[in-house]
Amino acid sequence: MTDRRPLFDDRRFPDLVEQARAELRRRLSDAGASRPISSEEDAVLVSAALLVDHLHDRLGELSERLRRPLLELIGLRPRGPRAAQTHVRLTFDTPLTAPLDVSAGTAVGSGPGAPLFTTVRDLRVVPNRVIHVLEDDPAGLLVGLAEPGDGTTVELFGVTGSVAGEFWDGRQWQACRRQSVPDDGLLLEIPPGHIRYHLGGVEAAWLRLPGGRVSGAVRAQTTEATVVAVHARRIAEEPLGISDGTAGQRFRLRERPAVVPGQVPVVETSQGDGWQPWRPVESFAESGPDDHDVRYDVAAGEIAFPPAVVGPDGSRRAVGPVPAAGALVRVRSYWTGGGAAGNVPAWTLRELNTHLPGVGVANPYPARGGSDAETEVDLWQRAPGLLKAVDRAVTPADHEELARRADSSLARVRCVADEQSGVVQLLLVATPPQARQDRPSLADLQPSAATFEAVQTYLDERRLLTTRLHLMPPHYQGIEVDVEIAPAAGVGPLAVRARVEEALYAFLHPVSGGEDGKGWPFGEAVRESMIKKLVFSLPGVQDCVHIAISLVEPVAGTRGPTQTVIPLTSTALPLSVGHRVRLS
Repeated sequence: MTDRRPLFDDRRFPDLVEQARAELRRRLSDAGASRPISSEEDAVLVSAALLVDHLHDRLGELSERLRRPLLELIGLRPRGPRAAQTHVRLTFDTPLTAPLDVSAGTAVGSGPGAPLFTTVRDLRVVPNRVIHVLEDDPAGLLVGLAEPGDGTTVELFGVTGSVAGEFWDGRQWQACRRQSVPDDGLLLEIPPGHIRYHLGGVEAAWLRLPGGRVSGAVRAQTTEATVVAVHARRIAEEPLGISDGTAGQRFRLRERPAVVPGQVPVVETSQGDGWQPWRPVESFAESGPDDHDVRYDVAAGEIAFPPAVVGPDGSRRAVGPVPAAGALVRVRSYWTGGGAAGNVPAWTLRELNTHLPGVGVANPYPARGGSDAETEVDLWQRAPGLLKAVDRAVTPADHEELARRADSSLARVRCVADEQSGVVQLLLVATPPQARQDRPSLADLQPSAATFEAVQTYLDERRLLTTRLHLMPPHYQGIEVDVEIAPAAGVGPLAVRARVEEALYAFLHPVSGGEDGKGWPFGEAVRESMIKKLVFSLPGVQDCVHIAISLVEPVAGTRGPTQTVIPLTSTALPLSVGHRVRLS
């Protein structure tokens, strides 16, 4: 067999033979035939593996110019960019006295050349007020507002004793995010979903304050409003051209790159006095002859109608309907933008590009989920995993690959499966914001709710029915290293100290740490000997006088005793929470 490491697949001839034998054994077992593989069957498997091995050789020699057509032929296309999203908070210089309307598409930024975000929904902020109070409920004080909070922050006056608040969403009481507890009141962020309902003979938008008591005239005012914004811009409508009636015709979007921040565009063609909608799909593999489907290629910013296929007799037929010749083609509600540049830190977006007197804006949380478009080189390297998974989540590697396909903004994915119980734990690590990639915090590594939802939905359609899938972040074990070093003669001691500190953060990095720089291995213990070896390998270090590693709780900062070995479970990663480098 040839000695090579092709670009397209790293399996060699013995691997292919063993994989084919294992698959045949599994099929025989499923059929209830407990017998060994016959010599005739084995000869067929070896021959097939030989053909595949030769095919791998040829694919590895394929020129870059021909790679894209090959990948398109087997239905693989580069992933488009993804748009980061965050919550932006509107604040008011003076209490609202009249409703304020903020339309979808309102732009928020931080100056020229900085990433621009736009709001994704219409927001109507109303000046709220208290219309009723119930004090005799055993669960707590009930305060009825005139209007649902629905994404606003409400400050209550004349209440005391409560440090939390809850709102009714039509099914159950949900917790509000508490901002502060003044001496005589409460400041609560009320998420969307707050509704009006009858209680005690009064219809109101009710809040419940466990342990709350009335301390004066109970009143309320709307102090802030929160709305989701994405690092993208919505194009309301764009004409694409005129159909020539042929199969496989394509239309390029004017604004590129395109992104899909939670919703797909609407493609329409003129038909008589109206418009015929077309459904965007990833491929035409499951499209029928009567399905009005179009392929929306996000990476290329392109709309493609069903192609024609050649039949056994040489005739050509379209996979599905195509627009009639002369029909107008348009697209509505598509988004453009995205990219990793949108992963901005908290409190970055402070400029409202629409004039709203007395209204300020800020993002109290970092923007997450943005990633650049995939290159053809990246897709070529990723293609083997896509083909091996065959769009089904069976093995741990399948789950990991499909999770990355569901959300390309993830930095790492780890699957821990229990074959006996059927429980699959999928650990997701977010890509830290650009400004804090070297020293991420616990919050920087936490994937957004949108990421968890996207991965869950994608895998639910592809996992085995017997698999119970649990998505979660890894457990992060805080690590602190205390080291005392002796710099070498003639070397600046401050530069050496900075070099050691930087190396400690880089080595214990959950995303890009470890000895290979690909992220600390899940479950691998942190050993004092590893740290000592690292420190001694750095230029300018003459001696390591003292070294100690300690457990630290990442949120509270509570430090535990020093240990020579800090073990990690299979679902855990280390996280630097601060290192002390001293000069002797």
